[in-house]
Amino acid sequence: MERLREHFLGSLPDAVRAVEDTPDLEEGLRRAWEAGRAAHPKVHLAAEELAQELGARRAEREFSWRELSAADFFLAVASLKNDAEAMRTFEATVMGPLARKLGSVTRDTDLLEATVRAVRESMFVGTEKRKPKLAVYTGQVPLSAWILLVAKRELAGFARKKPREVPIGDARMFEDQPAAGDPELSALLRAHRGAFDDVIVRVMASLEAGDRDLLRWSVKEGASIDTIAPRLGVNRATVARRLSKVRAHLAEAVRAELQARLRLGTQTFD
Repeated sequence: MERLREHFLGSLPDAVRAVEDTPDLEEGLRRAWEAGRAAHPKVHLAAEELAQELGARRAEREFSWRELSAADFFLAVASLKNDAEAMRTFEATVMGPLARKLGSVTRDTDLLEATVRAVRESMFVGTEKRKPKLAVYTGQVPLSAWILLVAKRELAGFARKKPREVPIGDARMFEDQPAAGDPELSALLRAHRGAFDDVIVRVMASLEAGDRDLLRWSVKEGASIDTIAPRLGVNRATVARRLSKVRAHLAEAVRAELQARLRLGTQTFD
């Protein structure tokens, strides 16, 4: 077996390679592959292939491979490489339950079937503008949770095209859908939403009353600095500086407390 380190580092830019080339790299990559193989013993995926795919994804975006859901990443890579056992497992454990999970969002069977088909295709088929979605999965969250988020976005898109066919009572399910972006990031945000809400409330409570008022006017009411300035009897530049200072303090305090509480790696937290 060739050294996994070279396969992982091969496609990385020099600056990233310098960060990732640590003494524990080889052993860490081997452990990730062994964890994947243990979870899916009938799936064939060489350790070098896993390391190379992980490196290719790290070359494109920042994440911590040390926080990898190794079994899921192993399955995703093997499925994308058309390993028969991997694809059967992927279909049975991930795609199979998808329609049932989406049933809490809508009871429209045609919409559900169209969504599952579209998600399945997007996992394996790319376009001129994007790779297959499995080719960008980095294993930072469980595969099933990530694909469920992808599916909910796809479903929301279909629903907007045919709104009359979505039961009115189910429309609220789309209200908390994450903004367009990275499904893994959205899943991480959802996973830690409760902790984030708790920390925000406590940090906000520690602010001076005037600073809380300033944030409420700006964020909740959407008031502009030109509207806020007369309320405080100051000019707009003073409001802008004060608002910037309060936001920076809030962000710093929340970051410090939340990172300590969740014990997440710096890259994942960022």
